[in-house]
Amino acid sequence: MFDALRPTESAKIKCGKKHFEALGNEVAFEDIDSFEEFIEEYVVE
Repeated sequence: MFDALRPTESAKIKCGKKHFEALGNEVAFEDIDSFEEFIEEYVVE
Protein backbone atom coordinates (compact mmCIF):
# COMPACT_ATOMS: atom_id res chain seq x y z
CA MET A 1 0.00 0.00 0.00
CA PHE A 2 2.66 2.53 0.99
CA ASP A 3 4.86 2.03 -2.09
CA ALA A 4 2.54 3.99 -4.38
CA LEU A 5 2.05 6.91 -2.00
CA ARG A 6 3.85 10.24 -2.06
CA PRO A 7 6.04 11.00 0.98
CA THR A 8 3.51 13.47 2.41
CA GLU A 9 0.71 10.92 2.14
CA SER A 10 2.80 8.26 3.90
CA ALA A 11 3.66 10.75 6.64
CA LYS A 12 -0.03 11.54 7.18
CA ILE A 13 -0.85 7.84 7.55
CA LYS A 14 1.99 7.34 10.02
CA CYS A 15 0.75 10.34 11.99
CA GLY A 16 -2.79 8.92 11.97
CA LYS A 17 -1.55 5.60 13.33
CA LYS A 18 0.26 7.36 16.19
CA HIS A 19 -2.86 9.41 16.92
CA PHE A 20 -5.03 6.31 17.19
CA GLU A 21 -2.40 4.56 19.34
CA ALA A 22 -2.60 7.50 21.75
CA LEU A 23 -6.39 7.10 21.97
CA GLY A 24 -5.97 3.62 23.39
CA ASN A 25 -7.67 0.33 22.67
CA GLU A 26 -11.19 1.68 22.19
CA VAL A 27 -10.42 2.93 18.68
CA ALA A 28 -8.39 1.14 16.01
CA PHE A 29 -6.68 2.44 12.88
CA GLU A 30 -7.14 0.10 9.92
CA ASP A 31 -5.17 0.19 6.67
CA ILE A 32 -7.66 0.18 3.81
CA ASP A 33 -6.48 0.45 0.19
CA SER A 34 -9.74 1.47 -1.43
CA PHE A 35 -13.20 2.77 -0.74
CA GLU A 36 -14.65 -0.46 -2.11
CA GLU A 37 -12.63 -2.48 0.42
CA PHE A 38 -13.90 -0.22 3.21
CA ILE A 39 -17.53 -0.70 2.11
CA GLU A 40 -17.15 -4.47 1.90
CA GLU A 41 -15.41 -4.73 5.26
CA TYR A 42 -17.34 -2.27 7.40
CA VAL A 43 -20.63 -1.31 5.77
CA VAL A 44 -22.11 -4.25 3.85
CA GLU A 45 -23.24 -7.09 6.05
